[in-house]
Amino acid sequence: MTATSNVVRLPTAPKRKVQQNHNRAARAEREKLPRHPAERLFPGQREALKLAAELGKVDQTPGLMLALMMFQAQPLEVRGAVAPQIAAAAAQGHGYAREIATALRLTTLNFGQQCDFEWACRRLRGEA
Repeated sequence: MTATSNVVRLPTAPKRKVQQNHNRAARAEREKLPRHPAERLFPGQREALKLAAELGKVDQTPGLMLALMMFQAQPLEVRGAVAPQIAAAAAQGHGYAREIATALRLTTLNFGQQCDFEWACRRLRGEA
């Protein structure tokens, strides 16, 4: 009993696998590189790192602490009404407005963002 095959070798098929010698040096260099050189962070963690770095640049004055406490005591609607005015002052170049905008941003974080922000602060201090 002979086995018949349905596979037919095409006449244009190469007799053997073609070696690509021109890529050998580049392939060797790529293999030396680490597989995952970049640190993988979730988008919320990246945003929290930016916010923590921005907060680290801010001089934490008593006035800023007072503004932060006042924002936390206000309902979200009031904070939303004040935000465009603070943004306009920051656009005009007032130095204090950027600090107040950062304080306002800290009061609008949800629970997950607060956890990411605390992680980012610990990381910037070198604790995590």
